[in-house]
Amino acid sequence: QIEGDEADRTIVVSWDGSNESESYKVGIEVLAVDHPGMLNELMSTIIESKTHISSVNAKVNRNKQTIVYFEVDVKNIHQLSGLIGKLRKIKDVYQVERAEAGKGSEEK
Repeated sequence: QIEGDEADRTIVVSWDGSNESESYKVGIEVLAVDHPGMLNELMSTIIESKTHISSVNAKVNRNKQTIVYFEVDVKNIHQLSGLIGKLRKIKDVYQVERAEAGKGSEEK
């Protein structure tokens, strides 16, 4: 259960699964160790999950951590949960969180 200020930021989402051809744009933010091949490994995991990547935005912070925002198209919550689980299993990935769709195009 989410408490405090974070409770105000949650959005309840549900899919009825009635239209399997319909997809939903979802943002995913990944924090990982910056090293050669990390972006490729993340993208390969998404592609192997048969998930379409519609947008990618990556940068490295002062702590030599890669911050990657993906906007992907998913058919349902099960596909999204499975994808997040696979990304979390990648070596040197610290954190994977669902993010607001479209966030990756914003300048920080």
